[in-house]
Parts: sequence; C-alpha cells; structure tokens
Amino acid sequence: MALSAPLLSRKRVIQVKVDATKGATNTVPDTDILVFDLKIDPEDSFVERKGSGKVFGHTSPGVLQGTRAGSCSFKTELRSTGAAALDAGLVILLQACGHKQAVQVYTPTSLHATQETITIAVYEDGLKKMLYGCSGTFTMAPEDGRIVLSFDFKGVWVAPTDVALPTVAYSAVLPVSWGHGSNAFLLATLGIKISTFEFNAGCNVIPRMSNGLIDYYMITDRDPTMTFDPESDLVAGYALHAAWLAGTEGAVSLALTDGTATFTLAATKFQYREVKEGDRDGIMIDNVTGQFNIVTMNTGDDEYSLTVT
Repeated sequence: MALSAPLLSRKRVIQVKVDATKGATNTVPDTDILVFDLKIDPEDSFVERKGSGKVFGHTSPGVLQGTRAGSCSFKTELRSTGAAALDAGLVILLQACGHKQAVQVYTPTSLHATQETITIAVYEDGLKKMLYGCSGTFTMAPEDGRIVLSFDFKGVWVAPTDVALPTVAYSAVLPVSWGHGSNAFLLATLGIKISTFEFNAGCNVIPRMSNGLIDYYMITDRDPTMTFDPESDLVAGYALHAAWLAGTEGAVSLALTDGTATFTLAATKFQYREVKEGDRDGIMIDNVTGQFNIVTMNTGDDEYSLTVT
C-alpha cells in the first residue's frame, strides 16, 4: 500500500443528475456545475457506549447510528443557457429543491410525486464522494457583483472510492450581474431602490426512513421569505409601516437580466413580517423581511414564481 497524499483541495469537480426514481442508487451524474465553497460530508451520528463498569471512560467501543446520512453545500451563479432558458445544472438543482418546471416557469410544488431527488458526485483530486436521494433548499442573493444561489442538500452517503477527475465542460455564459442597468425591483408597483436582497426558499428537508436506513430525503413544508433594504419614504409616498400593521399583502417583482435572458421573481401576496430602521451611507432605509403567501387556497403552489424570458 502506497500513500497518495497530499490531495489538493483546489482540484474539485461536481456533477449532478435527477434520479430515475426517488433514491435510485444507480444514477450516474453527468451534468457539470461550476460551484464555489463546495463541501460534502457524512453526517451519521456516533453513539458512545459508556455502559456500566468499574472504571471511567469509554468502557465499550462506540458505534455509528447507521442511517448513512450525508450533506453537501455549495454556491453557484445564476446564469442562462445564452438564450431565454435557465442553465441545465440549475434546472436540476431547483427540481431537487421542491420546484417544478413548466417550460421556463419555475414554481414550488406540494406534491410528493412531482418532487425530484438527485445524485451528487464530487471528485476531489482522485477521490470520489457521492450522495444519492438528495433534496435541499437554497437562497439567492447578490454576492461580489453577481447573483449567487447557495444550496444545501441532504442525501444518502456513499463510501468514497478512488476515481480520476472527469473531463468537464463548463458553460461559457456569464452570470447575471447585480449591477446590470436593466435590473428592476417593484414593490406594490413602485420602483423602489434597494442595495441588496435575499430570497430564501425555506424548504423543510427530512429523511424518509425504511427499517432504520434512509431511502431518500424529501420536502415536507416550506417557508419562502425575502429580505431587502428599500429607501425610506414619507407616508404619502409609501406607507410601509401601515402595510405591516394591517397585514396588507402586496405585489413584489424582481427582474434580473444578463442582457439576453431575464429572470423574474414575482409574487402577488407578499406580506411584511418585520420592518426595522436602518442607514445606508447617510440615507434612511428600512430593513424588511416578508413572506410569500399562497394565492389560491386549495390548489396553492402559487405564492411565487421564477420566470425566464
């Protein structure tokens, strides 16, 4: 046996694919994604067995709980295909975060049958780590001048194997810039100026168990929210606190573009949860947190949409 260390953390590749069936163990990921801050780990719990005895300490060897739980987190950029369509890798990731696709409109789904799981393969300088049956959640916010999505996935851990780094083909399409002149934010139809925002899909991800093992992860609820920092105005301009006090639901629209494709996050029943005073370089602002409410009570899944045009 010959040691191969050191393995270099800079040499990493991640590939994903939708599982043929939820929790399929034979899915072979084949879609490359350019990511940042990548981390993948097992999360099986270690159980101490400090039983009865005549001495202190670990009188018996510990054991793993044996669920095979694992996690993977990373950041990637909002980008198109170079036309009016979402990047193929992002389509896969959104599907695993409880979203369904209808042409180029992405909306949350409450139907287990339309929720997808994915397999994630991470290659680390000759070492392959993998999770299957993955579901997750994400946030979207500006970071370093571009729009970044931060994903957190839970899945079933697969023991690492030695596999060479695969050949990759990353998209040459540039990410959506936060500073693009055609970006637009509308609050109750008013073009209010903001410096930042964060959309949080708020998916509740839990394991589906079978005889002590995890079959796959699934989404059982969601809490979609958004924070942003509009400039403060007079009551005559926009009575933000009055809307908060009254529980008023209003329209929100955030249009982000790369110059070719436009990504519009829109809702008709956005409700304020919190309005706090703030300051941005001498300009009064309101630090706002709000939630997206369902429009149609019985059918639902319409509290927001992400549309690519």
